[in-house]
Amino acid sequence: MAGKGSSVKSPVLKILLEGSKTSLDVKQVTIHDHESLIDQAIIVFDDPHRIYTEHAKEGQTVKVQLGWSKESSFIFEGIITGVDGYSTNAKKKGSTESKKEAGTVTKKKTDTTGRSVTLKALDLSYRMKKSIPKKTIDHTGKLSTIIKKIVAEHKIPIGQISLDKDPEFTKKKPLRQGLVNDWAFIQVMASKYGAMSCVEYNEKKSQFYFISQSQLMKGERKGTLRLCHGVGHLIEFEYQRVAGTAAAKRRVALINRRTGKTVASPPTKPDKPETPTKPDPAHQDSLDKKGGVGKRNKEAVKLAAAAKQTPAEQRPEKTVTGIPADPDLTEQVTHRNPTRVLGMNGKGKAIGTVKLRAKSKIELLGIAAWADGDWYVKEVIHKANRAANTYTSQFVVTR
Repeated sequence: MAGKGSSVKSPVLKILLEGSKTSLDVKQVTIHDHESLIDQAIIVFDDPHRIYTEHAKEGQTVKVQLGWSKESSFIFEGIITGVDGYSTNAKKKGSTESKKEAGTVTKKKTDTTGRSVTLKALDLSYRMKKSIPKKTIDHTGKLSTIIKKIVAEHKIPIGQISLDKDPEFTKKKPLRQGLVNDWAFIQVMASKYGAMSCVEYNEKKSQFYFISQSQLMKGERKGTLRLCHGVGHLIEFEYQRVAGTAAAKRRVALINRRTGKTVASPPTKPDKPETPTKPDPAHQDSLDKKGGVGKRNKEAVKLAAAAKQTPAEQRPEKTVTGIPADPDLTEQVTHRNPTRVLGMNGKGKAIGTVKLRAKSKIELLGIAAWADGDWYVKEVIHKANRAANTYTSQFVVTR
C-alpha cells in the first residue's frame, strides 16, 4: 500500500475548490468513509487574508487528494454543507508583548492561529437527500433499472449496479416509494436485498454503486497491511472473536392458512470449517530457543486441536415466523450478511493509504494465525495534517 514508514517524508494534501487548486492554504483534512453513511470531509484552511472566509459558500464543490509522493489520488468529491470561521486579533506567533506588573516589565510570547476557516462537505449522495416526493411513487420494472433512473435524475454517473437476483416489479405489484427522499429509499432497498449502496470517487469522477454483499466479498482485495514491529504499515490493531455476535442463520416457518400446519424452509447449510491453526515453523523455532516457551506452545496447539466444540456451534440461528407465503420475502429474511459470518471484528490504525476504503476487502497479516487474511472494511477515517507532517488511516473491519 503506502511506502514504508522509513521512506515517508511528507504527505500529499491537495484541495480543488470549484476547480481551483488551493493546497498551499490547507492546514488539515479529515475524511470519514463509511459503509452505509454519506461520506464526509472536514477541511481546515489557514485564511489570514479572508479569501475563503468571504468566498466559500454552501453548495460549492470540493475535491480532496491524499497520499504520499509515490502514491496519491483524489478520494473524495463533495458538496459544501457548512462553513465555520475563526478569527483572533492577537499578535502573530513569536512576537512579544510588554506587561507591567508590580513595578516590573515582563515580556511573554503570544501564540495565535490568526484566521482560519473550516469547510464541511458531503459526497454527491447528498443530492439525493435534498428533495422529498410530494406523493407516493409506484415504480415498475427491474430493480436495477429503477435505481438507475432515480440516480440519473440527480446527475450522478453510474459506476456499477450488480445484484445476485434482480427482482422485477409490475403494475399489479409495484415497488412503492413513500414520502422519503431518494437516498433513504435506495438504502432501504440495499438493506432489503443484501447490497451495498454508495457514491465513490473512482476513475477521476464520482460514481454510484449498488452491489450485492456477496459479490463484494468475492472481489479482489484493495491491498495488504502487515503488522511487523518497527517496520510494517499497520501501526496498531485491536481485534476479537465472539461467535455469538456473528450474523445469524435464519429459517422461516410459514403457517398454511388452509391446513394450519407449519411449513419450514430447508435447514441452513453448515458453516465452512475454519482452517486449523498450524504453528509457524519459524515462530516455533524461535520459541524453542527460549526453552520452556516452545514446549508450552506445542502443548497449546495440541489442546486447540483436541477441542470438542467449535466456534461454529456458538454462532446464532433464528427462526422467523408469521411471514406470508411470499418466496421473495422468504429469501430476503433468510439472507445472511457475508461480511459478518464469523463474529470477528477489529479496529486499527495504519500509515495513511488511499487504498484503504470502506465497502471493500483488505488483507491483514502478522496478527495471529486465525486473524490473518481478508477482512471487510466497514469504516475508514483518513486524517492528514500539514503542520504535523502526518497522514494516518483509522479503520474498522469485520469478517
